[in-house]
Amino acid sequence: DVNNRRNPRLVPYTLLDERTKKSNKDSLREAVRTLLGYGYNLEAPDQDHAARADISNMSAERFRIFRAEKTYSVNAGKWYFEFEVLTSGEMRVGWARPGCLPDQELGSDQHAFVFDGFKAQLWHQGNEHFGRSWAPGDVVGCMVDLNEHTMMFTHNGEVLLDHSGSELAFKDFEVWEGQCLNCYSK
Repeated sequence: DVNNRRNPRLVPYTLLDERTKKSNKDSLREAVRTLLGYGYNLEAPDQDHAARADISNMSAERFRIFRAEKTYSVNAGKWYFEFEVLTSGEMRVGWARPGCLPDQELGSDQHAFVFDGFKAQLWHQGNEHFGRSWAPGDVVGCMVDLNEHTMMFTHNGEVLLDHSGSELAFKDFEVWEGQCLNCYSK
């Protein structure tokens, strides 16, 4: 829709016609096969839609931190997770070492490697511009390859790029024995 500056692929899923839904499912199936072929481990999250709060009735607060209810620590292999952005505002998502302290802002020290899609910034001991901003309804993916020491982020199925065109958000980071990475969001 050119007049409303709206991409026809970025509409609520319930408004799509059946042919487009089937095409999306087929594309997703191929993407999953590709990720599995590259050695990524995919694990479906527990889905309890009844437990979700009605976000339209929530009052705004200045700042809240959310951490994963369950964290999965890993120190080898390739891992991927994704989430749907439900609200606008600053949020950081990515991977953090167990030494990441709850009173530290994610990415302000050496323990976290995160992406803030509201501001389109990478955070690890500071920040830099990366990718593009997200909005409610977008799906953001976080990939880590602990064998190659690389991390990437996706936005609605597309790999995000830095200013030089590289898909690597972080590279050459150290993974020590006994230390691992966990997924966190703010």
